[in-house]
Amino acid sequence: VIDGSQLYLVTDKDHVVAVDIRSGTELWQNQSLEHRLLSAPSVINGYVVLGDSEGYLHWLDPVSGDFVAQQETDGSGIAIPPQPLNDGYLLVTRDGRINKMQMP
Repeated sequence: VIDGSQLYLVTDKDHVVAVDIRSGTELWQNQSLEHRLLSAPSVINGYVVLGDSEGYLHWLDPVSGDFVAQQETDGSGIAIPPQPLNDGYLLVTRDGRINKMQMP
C-alpha cells in the first residue's frame, strides 16, 4: 500500500518493509512477524496495519516500524487487508465473518 511518499509491503518471509517511493530507499524493516502469514498492509488513521493467520491485527508506527498496538480478533485469521472507514475499519476473517471494528 502507498501512503504519501512511502510504500509498505510484506516480503515472502513476512517481514514488513517501508520504502521511499521516490528514491527506492528502504526506510525500515520489521522482522518480528516472520512466518505469521501476514495480510497485505493497510493504512488506517496514520498507522500501518496488518493481519495474520492467528487472527491478530498488528499496528505499526509508519515512521519507525515499531509496534503501537496488537488487537486480537476471532482467531480464524485475517482473509484480506483491513479496509479503512470514516469511523473505524472493516475486517474480514478467514471463517467469513465481516466485522466493523474500532481502533484499539
